[in-house]
Amino acid sequence: MNNRERWKMYYEIQSLKEMGLNVSQIARRLGICRNTVYTHLSATTDDLERINRPNQTKETG
Repeated sequence: MNNRERWKMYYEIQSLKEMGLNVSQIARRLGICRNTVYTHLSATTDDLERINRPNQTKETG
């Protein structure tokens, strides 16, 4: 899943939750597992930024 898809999923889940859907309903509607819904509901935008950052390699000298 790329960066854009991750953000889209995050906002879609947040939006559906605000509409009053429960976790099972959100998971069914989006075709994802409930654990993914729980993960996105508990994540902050800072968490997503951290996940989406490219891996930084350590330079050995």
